[in-house]
Amino acid sequence: MALKVAFVAGYCPIKLPQKLGPLHALEEVESIDLFIKRRYEDSDIPKLRWVYIPGFFGIAVFQELARLVILLASARKYDLIIACHQTYHGVWAWLAGKLWSKPVIQMVITDVDWVHAKFFPSIAMLAAAACGVRGPVAAEKLRKLGFKNQIETLHNTISTMPQLPDGVAVDKIEKRFDLLAVASYAKEKDLPWMLEVMAETVKIMPGIKLAVAGNGQEPLKALIREKCLDSNIELLGPVYGKDLALLYNQSRAFIMTSETEGLPMVVLEAFAFGLPVFVSDAGELSWLVRDGIDGRVIHHGNTSKMSESLIDAFKDLAILDRMGKNAQSRFEILSSEFSTERISECWKRLIDAALKNNGELKK
Repeated sequence: MALKVAFVAGYCPIKLPQKLGPLHALEEVESIDLFIKRRYEDSDIPKLRWVYIPGFFGIAVFQELARLVILLASARKYDLIIACHQTYHGVWAWLAGKLWSKPVIQMVITDVDWVHAKFFPSIAMLAAAACGVRGPVAAEKLRKLGFKNQIETLHNTISTMPQLPDGVAVDKIEKRFDLLAVASYAKEKDLPWMLEVMAETVKIMPGIKLAVAGNGQEPLKALIREKCLDSNIELLGPVYGKDLALLYNQSRAFIMTSETEGLPMVVLEAFAFGLPVFVSDAGELSWLVRDGIDGRVIHHGNTSKMSESLIDAFKDLAILDRMGKNAQSRFEILSSEFSTERISECWKRLIDAALKNNGELKK
């Protein structure tokens, strides 16, 4: 069986190889045509081909419509359509699958409740021949919504995690920041709540220092000034690769205040570098982080509780050190689940189930 696959996704040069690598590794996958609005090529994924989408001078609505039309026109030639995220990649994939009676696998990479609250994305998700999710929390939610087809956990691989430069001794790296956040500015990341937490925390810890790495930080500057946090927060912009690895080692703990999540790889990265994490209970975080062991898991929006958790932990650096070691141990235990081989096995089961549900495989 040689499968021709259409993969509908958004542009993210860091996450795309994490998602495509294990799928590409399957012998039965002959080719993967990538439907994204910007050119993407990867020499490590030779079966991959970017499908040209007209630029329309950067007008997003026209680009999106062009992508939909091209997908609908060409979907007939594919054996399988895969969508990564339901807005709007999953909706387009669902429409193409309906038009040509092709099986569709939906990768639900964020919170199931968030998708279900949106009319067409929810239809696309629940109509899938099979679903890939980020962990057991999402799988349970899908079952409660009545989804009866195959569900598999599709982690991102850890093969592209940041590494320190050669020759850098970890014990020689000076701690510059108490807290580190790695997140681009987006509604679901709820960075304004992080600033609320910081404003509450500085009342007791006036010298606490937070570094924020990520894109789109301009909206934060006014909020930082408004809350008089200029001396407590440093906006670093996007940080990648060896620089990001160094930044993890320059920090004492990690913080994430997301309203909506799947399973954020940056938390695994923090684990790998031995950082305790202080996170909201969005998505799979309540499964990934053992509350009170690897860090703290606080209900999203509970400012006083998150602040108290930080203050209590920073009162005694031995607490942070113990949680950091536990986090590193947690990473080592879980790391096999994030290998290319394990994820490829999950893809194999998903594809077999999707084709069977669509009548492509004989029982």
